[in-house]
Amino acid sequence: PVRDPTAKPRWTGCLARKEWVLLLAIFAISFSLRLAFLHEPFERDEGAYAYVAQEVLRGSIPYKDVIEIKPPAVYYLYAAGMSIFGETTEGVRIFTACFSLLTVLAVFLVARYLAGNGAGLVAALLYGLLSSAPFLQGSSSNTEVFMVLPLVLGTYYLLRAIDGRDRKHIFLCGVLYAVAMLVKTVAIPFIALAVIYTICLPKSDNAFRELMLDLSALAAGPAILASITLMYFFLNGALDDFLYWNVTVARKYSSSNIGGPSFITTSNRLLPEFLPVLVAAVPTFLLLLKERKRKDSLIAMTLPAALIGVVLPGKNFPHYFIQLVPPLAILAGIGMARLFGARRRMFHICAAILAVMLSISVYRQYKYYLVYTPYQVSMQKYGTTFVESLYVARYLYDRTLPSDYIFQWGFEMELYFLTGRRSPVPFISSILVGWSKDPAAAIHRMVQGINEKKPKYIVYQKDWGNFPGVMELSGIVMQDYVHESTVGYAQIYRRK
Repeated sequence: PVRDPTAKPRWTGCLARKEWVLLLAIFAISFSLRLAFLHEPFERDEGAYAYVAQEVLRGSIPYKDVIEIKPPAVYYLYAAGMSIFGETTEGVRIFTACFSLLTVLAVFLVARYLAGNGAGLVAALLYGLLSSAPFLQGSSSNTEVFMVLPLVLGTYYLLRAIDGRDRKHIFLCGVLYAVAMLVKTVAIPFIALAVIYTICLPKSDNAFRELMLDLSALAAGPAILASITLMYFFLNGALDDFLYWNVTVARKYSSSNIGGPSFITTSNRLLPEFLPVLVAAVPTFLLLLKERKRKDSLIAMTLPAALIGVVLPGKNFPHYFIQLVPPLAILAGIGMARLFGARRRMFHICAAILAVMLSISVYRQYKYYLVYTPYQVSMQKYGTTFVESLYVARYLYDRTLPSDYIFQWGFEMELYFLTGRRSPVPFISSILVGWSKDPAAAIHRMVQGINEKKPKYIVYQKDWGNFPGVMELSGIVMQDYVHESTVGYAQIYRRK
């Protein structure tokens, strides 16, 4: 019988099932790699987000009742994770691992949309392997881990808009990039990228009208989210606080007295982890730019956009580089797929080289997954501080009641989360008093809060103690407290 030429081949369904089986296997690998760090202690940023999230669950409003300087989405993501998996380090880690699987899927969708199933699977595998790398601090629950999902999905819808010029896709791109901005403002280069490519969309005869409608569709999502966010803080009496701590102070961060490694230092440290995907991604990046097709150039330009996001804060901590992983994985997946389609012998050679590099990377890192204890992992990555925080927190927890307050004058905000005890004032680190709009008023507020709520313990951290307010705090300690113990970095004072 004559076969219907429009009918799908019989093996298509099997191939689709095989594709999804492979994708589920990649999910399992990625999830397992993250669970290897399930019990790793929080570092200070994670501890700050976790404590603010606890306060959110208690009914507090960020920037007003508890002060931190990151955009608000990360606190509510943490709060959601704690509501589902519990208010523990492990609960947040499991939530982050589940959330990261959505990013694996998003990377797969983008690469598959551009270059087919093989590209999607390779990109998803590379992202799943690299995104949890220990030196990258990818196993953490930092803002970048949450930011990359809306960035990748926003890019996916922008690609769809380039193909079909559907304003629904332009709108969704704007919404998702705005969500990324609410997680961390370094997503702003992607906003610029979306504006450029929206302007460059093919136009009909009435080009100006089409351009205005396209830009309006792109701007609608950010405008709606911004309005909802501003209205939320306005209705809760915290709009000025939100704008000051989230906008004014955040702009000063790069010139603040918080030091950080240079770009070159961190790049050299991360190069062995990034080398396999760099070898596959950089040639693809150059080829896509050379072809000058809109979709190809867009996916290529996500790499420099992410790189700009890395350097924007003015410091270059390793977890800032997490945002490079999705574009590198997507470019590598596309490059491998093109090699397989054009020169299969060359593909096998490149695949072998990639496998060798991945093996070297695994050999360099395997101790973090299979040998080191959670405390050793933390000390290898950050030094002893965050392990010491566990001992300080245990000391305080054993000697206080849930209703007691504690106060830490330093930079280890994780102590509040680890003990489950509250701060008597909104300033959860010593630097925030001096960064306030009116430092004198902030010092008065701090002193008043301590005198009213009488924290049972005050923890003093010498390395982060010499900030505005320290003299007033010293007066309170001398009058009402006695030195009880020294645990790691912490001088611990008990109320008389």
